[in-house]
Amino acid sequence: SMAPGVGPTEVRAVWSLALLEAFLSNLEYAFGLMCFEIMLKDLLQYVLPVGVEVAAGIGSSFGITWWMLFRFAMMTGLQSKNFPKRMLLDKPRISSYIWIVFGFHIVSMAATVLLQYLTSSTYVYSLSNYFNDDSTFSFYRASQMIFLAPIREEIFFRGVVFSLVYRRLGSIQKKETWKSSTLIGAFSFALLHAMNFFSKTSHSNVYVGLQVSSALVIGCFYTLRFLATGCIWENICLHMVHNIFASFVPVDLSPSLTDPGFLIPAAMTIIIHSWLAYRSYLEMKKEESFRYKVINLETETADRLAAFVDDIIDEKDKKSIEAKKKKGSKNKAKLRNGRRKKAE
Repeated sequence: SMAPGVGPTEVRAVWSLALLEAFLSNLEYAFGLMCFEIMLKDLLQYVLPVGVEVAAGIGSSFGITWWMLFRFAMMTGLQSKNFPKRMLLDKPRISSYIWIVFGFHIVSMAATVLLQYLTSSTYVYSLSNYFNDDSTFSFYRASQMIFLAPIREEIFFRGVVFSLVYRRLGSIQKKETWKSSTLIGAFSFALLHAMNFFSKTSHSNVYVGLQVSSALVIGCFYTLRFLATGCIWENICLHMVHNIFASFVPVDLSPSLTDPGFLIPAAMTIIIHSWLAYRSYLEMKKEESFRYKVINLETETADRLAAFVDDIIDEKDKKSIEAKKKKGSKNKAKLRNGRRKKAE
């Protein structure tokens, strides 16, 4: 249901802006993270004898997180110092969903190994993601997969991207805004993982395809949990649990898509998270309220585009009137010419 006085032109304009803000924020995050990490590596190699990669990874993660929160504050006019409280970073809280996801992954891994043993399939799981090409343990990869990526991605995608879209769409609709914003936020989360298709690392297309499809469903689930609890810590913990188990699937994995040892656990991951997302959605609809507090739609929505849209409509009307005048003058000229010919 749209706000009073909102026409189709304004709806299209607001949706276009919401999608553009999400897309550009995604690009800014991805390229900003890469630039932060490159610069820190170059600087720290002159200061630290060891652990340059890990230190650069930690520094770039916190750097890009702070930068995106700062940019979010600039775009919304809110104070960035209040965001940690609005995301309840100072009040950790988790629900039973953590244990449901953890239990699912344990059962899924055990069932997959048993299935691969019984069918003589290639074993999917390994520890290869934790090791460098020279077979040495990579503290950098481990820290990225288990800790840094979940923290920065949840603060960015749930705290920033979702909130940007939620704020923008809130200017034209109030009641159903969270549904549209959840879907756009999930697509944005999947888009980031789709960038691995162009990665120079050893990511296989099958692995990235699984990443993207699961990220779309998991992105919806995580956003719904953030709306329900208002606490970003539950999202971070859910993301950490998922990444721990996902880290045992090699990024260069290229199995046959008909191999049950790969197909069944991949499908189960998507199905279970779809069920959890649907369950969270039903809870949200039943309660008709949520604890999310980053943006208050009553007082902090984006400015209406009514004036801008009116200008567009006025301009279209002017052009339409001018076109009609020209068409009318041409028709009159034809009539005059026709009368002259008849008179002759």
